[in-house]
Amino acid sequence: MKIIKAFNIHFFYLFSLAVLVNAQTYLDTQLATIEGKPDTVKIKFLCDFCYNNRVNSPKLALESGEMALDLARKISNKSLETLSLNVIGRVYRILGDYDKSLTYFMNARRIAEENKDSVNLAHAENNIGGNYWRKSYYSLALVHILNGLRIFERFNDKSGKAFCLINIGAIYRRLNNFTKALEYFELAYKIRKEIGDMGGAAAALSSIADLYSDQNNYQKALEYYNMAEKEYEAAGDKSDLALVWSGIGNVYFKQKDFDRAIKYHANSLNLSRQISGNERQILSENNLGVIYAHSGRFNEGEKYLSRAFKDAQKIKDNYLILSSYNAFSKFYEIKGDLRNSLKYLNMYIALKDTIEAQKNIASIGEMEAIYKNEKISKENAILLKDKEMSDKQRSYWIIFTAFLIVSSLILYARFLLKKRANKRLKEINVTKDKFFGIIAHDLKNPFNSIFGATEILLSNFRNQTDEEKLHIIKEIENSARQTYKLLENLLFWSRAQAGIIAFQPKALNIKDVINDTISLLENTANNKNIKLSSENSEKFEVICDEEMIKTVLRNLISNGIKFTNEGGTVTTILKKIGNHIEITIVDSGIGMSPEIKSELFKIDRITTSKGTSGEKGTGLGLILCKEFVEKNNGKIWVESKPGEGSRFIFTIPSIIK
Repeated sequence: MKIIKAFNIHFFYLFSLAVLVNAQTYLDTQLATIEGKPDTVKIKFLCDFCYNNRVNSPKLALESGEMALDLARKISNKSLETLSLNVIGRVYRILGDYDKSLTYFMNARRIAEENKDSVNLAHAENNIGGNYWRKSYYSLALVHILNGLRIFERFNDKSGKAFCLINIGAIYRRLNNFTKALEYFELAYKIRKEIGDMGGAAAALSSIADLYSDQNNYQKALEYYNMAEKEYEAAGDKSDLALVWSGIGNVYFKQKDFDRAIKYHANSLNLSRQISGNERQILSENNLGVIYAHSGRFNEGEKYLSRAFKDAQKIKDNYLILSSYNAFSKFYEIKGDLRNSLKYLNMYIALKDTIEAQKNIASIGEMEAIYKNEKISKENAILLKDKEMSDKQRSYWIIFTAFLIVSSLILYARFLLKKRANKRLKEINVTKDKFFGIIAHDLKNPFNSIFGATEILLSNFRNQTDEEKLHIIKEIENSARQTYKLLENLLFWSRAQAGIIAFQPKALNIKDVINDTISLLENTANNKNIKLSSENSEKFEVICDEEMIKTVLRNLISNGIKFTNEGGTVTTILKKIGNHIEITIVDSGIGMSPEIKSELFKIDRITTSKGTSGEKGTGLGLILCKEFVEKNNGKIWVESKPGEGSRFIFTIPSIIK
């Protein structure tokens, strides 16, 4: 059996080399064949060639993709230009150049949006999301992938749906949610088998195998890896076959079967080198370095680690450099050189902190960019009004001299409108400046808390009791969760301001949405012995955007829990009033003063208070609630007195029968 297996691997290598040698000849031959065909036929052929050879011959794939792009621009075919940009971006992603890849995907999305090209837009959205999750921007990734999935579902594009499902599963895997990840991978596999996509089905199988490997279910992992290996060999997909071999190597490594682990990682490395797969090549070299250390062959291991680190520095990929630091730290720990192990561990921690800080800065930068674009748009609108006014002024003087007085009055009225618009613009800018000042302050506090707690933990680690250490770790976790919640709300708010969030109202039973939200927050309420309930059992049909209203309910019920003492209650009440449904969230909490109540829902006066158990917040959630309720043609207000609890009330349109 081992002989047959080895023969298959060597045969595949020979087959792959033959493909590489013949790819250029095949491209030249086919281009000569379609020489007299329309340019659209040539472009589609070049795009197909680019996509199909993105793994086996990425440089040639890029050449054909760029030829397609130039030709599409020459004939001004925006749909084919978008297609070309998408496939070129996929090649750069295979090569590990995520920045260049993202540039092509972003351009593809822009052109598709301008030309209302839904299918290519969906592909661009999913591709952008794929890049973001690889960089660990999970919330941002899901926004783009779900946008693509909605479009694919609207057109019943099964292939596109499967691409999106695989990416969503990958995000859940990164978040250690095994159940959800497996659900999406299995659904993607089912769809790809239905449409006869062998390579895509193999990718889904490989992803499922990775999940089982994460769970240390080695038998299941090897079973799925072997299934994926057969599918990939049949499809001739070298890049992902290298990934499967790496996965099998990791399973054997976990089982301490170092000889088999080295064999499979070496096969994966050799294949990655053939296809210029920088990322996978570096990861394979790091894996081999650590495995050789475990088997006592330190000289060989160090060679692989040094080569991987050099390559990671060459392509300036912080995540791959991070992988090298981690591998070096493990290598020296196994070798017994604790000084060097600690040195690389510190370098790993420092770079990881820098990456996390850059992510937060990038998120804030995105908010500021949206704000600046908004400001520029408003200024351009005023300039446009000035131009219109000037044109009309000249027209009135030339054509309607007799109506000079009337024209002057019109111009004066326009001047007043412009003055009011300028005043309003200044007020908006001042408000936004105050808002970003508040957010910067709220972002800084939890980071100071994290840094302070970490410093205490590190400086006096050996002298602290386990209880003291656990207390500090909990403080760090709470601060991190607070910061994450703030950034998540910031992202939602900024996307709402920029109009990126699609408003998709539909008919639904609001009672079901409330019950789902209560179920989601029950654990939080149980921790404070607070009872969550909904008074109404009948059906209330409304028309609204489900995701927006879920966000509103989640924020308001969470606030009720936060400001209610242990043993209290948070109740949701529904009432039909005219053409609207009134939803009230009542808590038996501490209530609020008239001064605090008057400051709620104001972006330039975000009010934050600690909860009854010391919970921290930012106040941004209520701003988000107001945005989303008003987007759904409703209103929101609060009734509260100190010591008497609070009633947050909002309305949404009901279905008229």
